Amino acid sequence: MGATGLNLAGLGLASAGGILLWSAVNDPAGGPIAVVGALLKGTTPTPGTKTVTASTGTQSFGSAPSGAGGIVGVAQTYLGTPYSLGGASHSGIDCSGLVLVAYRDGAGITLPHKATAQAARGRAIPRDQVAPGDLVAWGVPGNYPHIAIATDATMCIGAWTWGVPCRYDVIDQKAVPGFGFPDIIRVMG
Repeated sequence: MGATGLNLAGLGLASAGGILLWSAVNDPAGGPIAVVGALLKGTTPTPGTKTVTASTGTQSFGSAPSGAGGIVGVAQTYLGTPYSLGGASHSGIDCSGLVLVAYRDGAGITLPHKATAQAARGRAIPRDQVAPGDLVAWGVPGNYPHIAIATDATMCIGAWTWGVPCRYDVIDQKAVPGFGFPDIIRVMG
């Protein structure tokens, strides 16, 4: 007969889950509270996105972000930049900092400096529709701990981790332990 109740390991996991849930729910740019608030107001649930439409039974996701060449072009200027948590400059950059500056300087689109909130500004698209400038987001909706920028159908540019400068890498990889392959997110101007 097994014991009932919560052991120390279970309590630790529950606490960690609670923190992740709290941060996702309280994310004003893209957490569930923001989505529910937008739906109650009758607006598009995530800021800066357009409604996804259907045509002849398949979903149409619009074109790549306007200025996609500019987004990738700006990201390429950061190749070799050292990783720095919270960084968003040529002296040091993190994954969401790279997305922030590439979208701002390459397409005039303002995104927050947080991977989950950046992904919330777009819509997931099928993997076979990836285009230059799309976001490559590892995690799950509401919790994307890592993000990069697609350069073509197989490669992306990202600021990966401590000791690894900003560089190209393949899209189809499990870059974040505990998560699978990435989602492709299209930001709509």
